[in-house]
Amino acid sequence: MFGLCSGRKPTGEVNRRVRANIVDTIGTNATYANNRIRTTKYTVLTFLPKNLFEQFHRFANLYFLGIQLLNWVPGITAFAKEVQMLPFLFVLSVTAVKDIFEDYRRYRSDKKVNNSICRRFDAKTNRFVKTKWQDIYVGDFVHLSCDEKVPADILILKTSDESGLCYVETANLDGESNLKQRQVVKGYAKQSSTFSLKNFTAIVECDAPNSQIYRFSGFITESNGEQISINKDNLLLRDCVLKNTDFIDGLVVYAGHETKAMLNNGGPRSKRSKLEQYMNRDVVWCVVILLLMCLIGSIGYAIWLTSYEDWREVVYLNPYQSISPAYNGFLIFWTFIVLYQVIIPLSLYVTIELIKLGQVYHIHQDIHMIDEKSSKKVFCRALNITEDLGQIEYIFSDKTGTLTENHMVFRRCSIGGIDYSHQKPQLTEDNCNFDGNGSEEFLLNPHLKEELTLMAQRMPSEENLESNQKTTYELSEQNKRIQDFFILLSVCNSAVASKFPHKDQMTASGQYLDQISPPKETDKSPSIKRPLSSLISFISSGSPASQRSQKSRSPSPLPLRPIYESESPDEVALVTAAFRYSIKLLKRNSEMVLVSLPSEGTIEFKLLNILPFDSTRKKMSIILKHPKTNEIILFCKGSDSAILESLAKTDDQEMTTIIDTTKRQLDYYSKQGLRTLCMSKRILSEEEYNKWNENHKKAEQSLKNSEEVLIESYNRIECNLTLLGATGIEDSLQERVPEVIANLRLAGIVVWVLTGDKVETAVNIAYSCELFTKNMTVEYLTIESKDKTLHNLRKHLRQLHEQGVTKAIKDVEMSKAMQWFLNIILWGARRPQTCTIDPIVRSKRGLVVDGKTLSFVTDKEFVGYFLELAQFYSSVLCCRATPLQKGEVVKHVKEILKVMTLAIGDGANDVAMIQTADVGIGISGQEGTQAVMASDFSLPRFLYLERLLLVHGNWSYYRLARTVLYFFYKNASCVFVILWFQIYCGWSGAVMIDQLYLMIVNAMFTSFPPMILGIYDRDCPSDLLLKYPHLYARGRKSRVYTDYSFWVNMFDACYQSIVIFFVPLIFFFDTDIGFYEFGTIVFTAVILVNLVHVSIEYKSWSILHVMALLFSIVSYFSFAYVYNYFTLGGMFSSDAYMVIQHVSYDPRTWLAIVIILVLAALPRITVRSLQTTLTPSLITQAVQTNKVKSKEKTEYFMDNIPNKKPTISAVWTKKTKSMIMSEIGSTNKLQQKVVDNTDKTKAKDFTETNETKVTEGSDIKSSEATLNTIQTKVDVKPTDSKSNVKPEPQKQN
Repeated sequence: MFGLCSGRKPTGEVNRRVRANIVDTIGTNATYANNRIRTTKYTVLTFLPKNLFEQFHRFANLYFLGIQLLNWVPGITAFAKEVQMLPFLFVLSVTAVKDIFEDYRRYRSDKKVNNSICRRFDAKTNRFVKTKWQDIYVGDFVHLSCDEKVPADILILKTSDESGLCYVETANLDGESNLKQRQVVKGYAKQSSTFSLKNFTAIVECDAPNSQIYRFSGFITESNGEQISINKDNLLLRDCVLKNTDFIDGLVVYAGHETKAMLNNGGPRSKRSKLEQYMNRDVVWCVVILLLMCLIGSIGYAIWLTSYEDWREVVYLNPYQSISPAYNGFLIFWTFIVLYQVIIPLSLYVTIELIKLGQVYHIHQDIHMIDEKSSKKVFCRALNITEDLGQIEYIFSDKTGTLTENHMVFRRCSIGGIDYSHQKPQLTEDNCNFDGNGSEEFLLNPHLKEELTLMAQRMPSEENLESNQKTTYELSEQNKRIQDFFILLSVCNSAVASKFPHKDQMTASGQYLDQISPPKETDKSPSIKRPLSSLISFISSGSPASQRSQKSRSPSPLPLRPIYESESPDEVALVTAAFRYSIKLLKRNSEMVLVSLPSEGTIEFKLLNILPFDSTRKKMSIILKHPKTNEIILFCKGSDSAILESLAKTDDQEMTTIIDTTKRQLDYYSKQGLRTLCMSKRILSEEEYNKWNENHKKAEQSLKNSEEVLIESYNRIECNLTLLGATGIEDSLQERVPEVIANLRLAGIVVWVLTGDKVETAVNIAYSCELFTKNMTVEYLTIESKDKTLHNLRKHLRQLHEQGVTKAIKDVEMSKAMQWFLNIILWGARRPQTCTIDPIVRSKRGLVVDGKTLSFVTDKEFVGYFLELAQFYSSVLCCRATPLQKGEVVKHVKEILKVMTLAIGDGANDVAMIQTADVGIGISGQEGTQAVMASDFSLPRFLYLERLLLVHGNWSYYRLARTVLYFFYKNASCVFVILWFQIYCGWSGAVMIDQLYLMIVNAMFTSFPPMILGIYDRDCPSDLLLKYPHLYARGRKSRVYTDYSFWVNMFDACYQSIVIFFVPLIFFFDTDIGFYEFGTIVFTAVILVNLVHVSIEYKSWSILHVMALLFSIVSYFSFAYVYNYFTLGGMFSSDAYMVIQHVSYDPRTWLAIVIILVLAALPRITVRSLQTTLTPSLITQAVQTNKVKSKEKTEYFMDNIPNKKPTISAVWTKKTKSMIMSEIGSTNKLQQKVVDNTDKTKAKDFTETNETKVTEGSDIKSSEATLNTIQTKVDVKPTDSKSNVKPEPQKQN
């Protein structure tokens, strides 16, 4: 907010023309935005009007503003104008200070970014100079070094690499931490030695600024009229980091707010929680009650005036107001508006914000949610939806990196229809069967290794190599497939082999080093000092051919194994596997790929084209030229569906058998939960390639529908492929994922997993992570065409109805007290009904949807039928889902089913569903930070989701719901007391309570106890909430803040106000007590009753609870005694002098207050006691059961440690037996029906179902085993020979 101006916003241009600022300093570039950014919401000039405008968007603030204005109207004033403004200004000020603090943090972040240093080319001095980021403009030349962040969107014109390549890490932009390859504009790499920035006169024409990160096209027009196409591979985006490159020089084409990074930065998102929506609804009801009381008061006032023969003689009426009783009634209506304003809890919003800050703080400080490996912890980015964590009904999860480790390990491969498995190594002292250096994650397949060794033995002599003789004639067809297969693994990727550290010759100030000395040779970095020839000689020495002449093999003291970095962890796993089989990627650039082969030595393939992977084609290709055979080879890898459809038709029986066998092996790999890829190749003729390449260059230069044109060009060459084989890569589950998903399902949450994997792989993982269990009926929804979609959906729904799986119309679950209220007070009003699905039936059913079907059913025409069908399944698995489809599915479920949704993911492809869901959670894993940046909460690992929802979510919802209800009660009780007084003052608007008390009661006297209630109170400890997941149903079904809980509290407030007002009235009836003395007694009773009420609401007690109550009591009496002691005068009433001191001496005052406290609290205490005794909630049952168990265990220890162990019949009392049986027969029907055998073990102490039939004998037997386990823990030896029950071993998660 401290900036006076900011960079210009993006213009509405169609295409952008950029000239270097060396030539054009004031031309077209001057109209483009500079590189200064501002993410703050305010400036010094705009803060006050803009902040007030935002605050008055809140209904309560707008309402109170109207109240303040009403109080300044002559004839309507109810309070002193200045006094009434104090609480309103206080609330506005607190909110403004909070907004200033948040905006100041953004300002400091912006200032740090804008003042970052980079190097800009200065044409006057013909050198690069240090420049702040904010002083960079479109058309400037910028110099970047390795590990330097990119300050703007830059077109690459020169790099340190002779082939014009460079590499960037885009984790800050799209979340991907793996390296991405970028390159110099075509033709400029060859001019690297002669290229001069000062002589650059070309014009760059490109797209207008847009938010599409992966799209960029245009061309450079040289001075001679030649046009050179440019694309996204030539562009470095702002906030990326340069890697594996000494330096680059580039031209700024987008700056500041026109960069793609800033256009994708939507700023802080504001969400409204479900509880806040309910609260706003009840605020409207408070307004209705207010208007009703004002209407009653105005009518009563008019009737009271007409009771006088000459109503103009009423002494307190001003002459100019004495027009008619009706007119006076109209004026008093607005006076009552001002008088009863407190019924709208103005301080509620500020208190809720402070409570949520406290809840967020304690979530951050939870030591149970700190990852020991990474030292990361939970982070809350959205501060206003903590209570939504306790009301989640649907969870949408990504698979890779969220449920799994995203650490890929090569496990199986099929080459020519032959399966080669790779086992996990057994790390023992005797096991040294590793062919690589360091710890390996798989053992080489002995048969495959033998094949490669035979290939190495056929390696020709040096003379043959020098004469360029063909070397593959000695290899069998299977050997050729094996070699081509591993060559494909090595070259068909974006992997980079890192060998040397990168150092720029330019200093930070823009000066070149006079002398560049090579790194000194040290023992700590032996790999730095070896040239490429040494690397190749080492690689060759490690091949099977070189090992033939060695009698023994010892680890090299100077290992030179490259470090592979790639855009995808799958590619790293494949390249590493090929390396371990001695087919090694050594170096690559834009013109060649250097590979070491066991049969041919080191080969330098000429790189012709790279056809990158995209989600439409689902494959990637590379076109190489063999230096010895001169063959043009296309290697292609991709999904099985994409590759198998592109295979050449063949009549060869052997190839047909290979294809069929590979398909079966792919299915087997998928069932094992492996990620599968198919490998293929194609030999191209010179003529065929040249013709395609000529058309492909035209497609690259196309500006219209460039993406579609390129895909069409790719498909023309990626056909008639020959199948080489397939791979299976393992991505293991994260820690405790099965237990977490099982517990979330036990909590009644419906779990959807949206993944890009094929069906077989995804289903296997679903069973492994407990999304599906063995006792579930898993159905597959498969639709072949869009025309059949509606028919198939209706068919499935009809089958469900025939099976009896239908929606049931049931009465809304209500407490006994509410049922009595409907039957007695409302004369037997019909209970509200709802259409629900039987949770027991749903828990037994799972649904699998493939990618093609998902694209059909998410269409607007069919999505309603699909979601009606999906409601009958507790677990849904969507396969082959694209990022866009993930977001659409979450949006449809959220909007159509009207449920609370949570989406969790770890990558950029999960951002759409994370931002669409009510609660978005990002995993700060290995796929960068984009998911975290787009989320409301970030977690280090998936396992912490269980505690975040079941513990913190449960607590946050319960605490905040009760706090809101308490606020409505507290304010209503105070207003109702004033209402009853109007009966005795002719509805004249007189108030017996000092106006200063009414203005500060919420800000001082009763502010801290509800804050403690909202932050620290808890009705159930965390271990029980985790042990019994079904307790989460309280928040999931919104049982605390219900449709009728508001009215129950309002009726309670009405009852308590009657007690508070009429008990003192009876005590001091027909006495000479003063006006303000009576009001002081009543207000003191209001304060104390409110504090007793919140004490009843407390479910746990700590020093903070006690201190909050004491502070409220002490602050009230201290303020009252000091305020009444001094006659302040002015805008404050002088009639309050020594009032509280006087009434304190009267014993009737304290007797009346004691009676008020007893009568006011008695109904609530009675109802709570009856509820706990007769109809206890699930939380109450769990807490009581835990207490009984703890007591029984303590008694058992005390009775048996010194002497012998008694028999079970002596220990297991009748009370304990009944307690166990009551546990097994609890109310909820979900848990026992969902759990499998493992889940039953977890849930045997406490379950929710009434329908489970368990005999008393089996319970006692299980209890005996439990007690014996307890005895084993304390090393008690049984002395009773009749006891043959062995303790069960303790299970650990």
